[in-house]
Amino acid sequence: MRKQNTRPKLILIGGFLGSGKTTLMMALGEELAKQGARVAVVTNDQGEFLVDTAYARSKGLTAGEVLGGCFCCNFGELVGILENLEETQKPDYIFAEPVGSCTDLAATVLGPMKLYHDELVELGPYLVLADGGRMRGEYEHLRLEQPVTPREVLVAHQLKEASILILSKDDLLSVQDRDMSVARLKRLVPGAQIIHCSTQSGVGLEAIITMLKDSRPLNLPVPVDIDYDVYAAAEAELGWYNGLASFSSKTPFSPTDLAMDMMSDLKRELGGDAAHAKILVTSAAGSIKAGLAGGRLQAESAIDHEAVVDRVGLTLNIRTLGAPEKLEAAARRLIEEAARRYGLEESGYRSEALIPGAPKPTHRLR
Repeated sequence: MRKQNTRPKLILIGGFLGSGKTTLMMALGEELAKQGARVAVVTNDQGEFLVDTAYARSKGLTAGEVLGGCFCCNFGELVGILENLEETQKPDYIFAEPVGSCTDLAATVLGPMKLYHDELVELGPYLVLADGGRMRGEYEHLRLEQPVTPREVLVAHQLKEASILILSKDDLLSVQDRDMSVARLKRLVPGAQIIHCSTQSGVGLEAIITMLKDSRPLNLPVPVDIDYDVYAAAEAELGWYNGLASFSSKTPFSPTDLAMDMMSDLKRELGGDAAHAKILVTSAAGSIKAGLAGGRLQAESAIDHEAVVDRVGLTLNIRTLGAPEKLEAAARRLIEEAARRYGLEESGYRSEALIPGAPKPTHRLR
């Protein structure tokens, strides 16, 4: 129960697409709620129809969302959502997850929040996730210490402005790989506090919870300089797709099988080009969320795997290299093939496909 006249603690969770931000946010939120805290989350995307928002609400968490651009470019909307949450929910903790291709948050979100809205929230630690699978895979081939390409610049900048670095997906790493990843992060961000964590095994979650509960108000990270033309080029490398559909059938079917089959098909379709993709299938029996990142499939379920239903709602989000129109066509084929395979009637299809525009933050403090 929150003490009278205290502000909610705002915790930003950053990191590249598919690094596990949403999964960690949900795990922390659920655990804090079990301990009696009031928790809300704020999701963020370049478009609409978010898996993350729907999933948070399916887990019983209060969720607001900032759509159509990053927190930095929609700062006033973010503040409005925080004000509404404070007025209606009185949360103890608010977790906010910026778009996974977004960075420079110390200068464009945390700094302005402290300067202009210090009475609204207390800034907690800025957590940034380093994807454990990618640290021992894709990132081994990136020059993060001396970045050159737009992708290298973006990922390195995200890591360097963290107040706490979280090495995520610890369960995918051997002890040797984990130690090598931690050593590289220490070289990249000297003096950083690093916690290795797995939402699958639970490793590190208690340490993060204790840190959040005991932490003092955030001393703002020193903004790390970044060339906004290079930053814009990094965001423009990715196509963005968000879609909604409904399926129904006279013959009951498994929502779990549907979700996993669709993600397996998507993995074959996109190969190694998918930065991140996720699907949420909701039904009267519960929901299942499946994700694809770094070539790996992962599922989180709030449904009996044996359950069968006669209708579901589907939300699909994909971020990948390539033109938006090709991404839209691939997603449409995926949905139509799933309907044919399971003998389902599809309805209510809505979608958008885009390339993010150049970031234009509302505020940028140096």
